[in-house]
Amino acid sequence: ARRVQVGAFRIGRYPVTNAEWLPFALAHPEIARPTAWAHGIYPAALGNHPVYTVTPAAADAFVAWLAARTGRPFRLPTEAEWEYAASSGDGRQYPWGDEWHPEFVNTAELGPLTATPVGIFVESNSVFGAADMAGNVEEYVADDYLPYPGAPVIVDDLIDTHGDIYRIARGGSFSRHGDLARCARRHGWYPSDHFAMGLRVAESVL
Repeated sequence: ARRVQVGAFRIGRYPVTNAEWLPFALAHPEIARPTAWAHGIYPAALGNHPVYTVTPAAADAFVAWLAARTGRPFRLPTEAEWEYAASSGDGRQYPWGDEWHPEFVNTAELGPLTATPVGIFVESNSVFGAADMAGNVEEYVADDYLPYPGAPVIVDDLIDTHGDIYRIARGGSFSRHGDLARCARRHGWYPSDHFAMGLRVAESVL
């Protein structure tokens, strides 16, 4: 554990949905569509479900496109911002507190084993009102993996897969167990549909 100074920022109430990803996909046909979209076809019945199976590069491109389209400084949250928004900055294990409640979140324990509409697990909302920061889909942050100051480098299987640098994701998912839903848990992306990687936007407050 360490102290981090976090400046003022805004963060999306929900992860980015399929419906929000669609205009970006149409504007950038050169970027591969999420592999969760069967045959690359937009799943219209799942418009309010979080988009997932996107790459870190696609997530970066989405927030850059959104910023250019709106004129607002949208970006991915930093790792520290994401954890603060999830935990309220008080060190709690989960957005709602320290005790694990599998019925509060869409993780493997609950059993849908697929994404659910954003915001329906209201018991898991953070104190700031941010939904789905534990479970449903994992969310990329802006940071690449580095040890925290003073900690050793851990050569894990992600480093074996990606090399020395990989993008951090937070929040757990429907395909993972509750350990990954802890506010402080760091993990990352494998190029596999089993890893339900999505994103949430943030915005600097000037």
